[in-house]
Amino acid sequence: LGVTFDKHLRWDTHIKLKCQQATKLLHMTRNFTAKTWGLSPGRIRWIYKQVILPTISYACFVWIHRLSENANLRKLLCTIQKMVTLYITGGLQKSPNLTLDVLSGLMPIDVHLKFNASKTTIRLKIENNWIGQYSLSSKIISHAKYLDQETSKLGISNQLPLLDRTTATYFNNTGYTVLLKLPQDPPLDSTLKIYTDGSLKSPGRNGHSALIPLL
Repeated sequence: LGVTFDKHLRWDTHIKLKCQQATKLLHMTRNFTAKTWGLSPGRIRWIYKQVILPTISYACFVWIHRLSENANLRKLLCTIQKMVTLYITGGLQKSPNLTLDVLSGLMPIDVHLKFNASKTTIRLKIENNWIGQYSLSSKIISHAKYLDQETSKLGISNQLPLLDRTTATYFNNTGYTVLLKLPQDPPLDSTLKIYTDGSLKSPGRNGHSALIPLL
């Protein structure tokens, strides 16, 4: 992960470096795959979605607008995903990108990046952490201006609660006990066993427990 800055904040260098990293990871994956043996299509898809795609899309919130200005960067990202979809489907090089994406069960990469960036924007707006300072008359499209325009098309109110946030529920009277089945013969070098567990809910609110079995 990580972000590469250039003096003009154009993000081209960052995107190209991420594509280079993704290409290396894909070639490493390709070494374990052949026509009749190797990783299954499902496993290749899993590696791409859980390892390679997060590497590419990291911090896309701040550079997604460059894809609307630079067709070469979009083409570079599409080339990365086409390598993956060809590995998954075993299709021909001239197969359309969209067809391969559908057969592989993947969202087009430019749509995926815009989706992630829009989710971040909506979350920041709902939590009142969005600072969209830019000139409406300027021809320069910043990430804030671009994402404001994109999210406004969705018609989502900034006052809506976050739909993926779970409301905390506390159960004080559980009505049950926990029984631990301990080893019959403890190790010879052990004279005392202590079991502990704990969790942090929020600053100042946590839960913890400890158990010392009778010897």
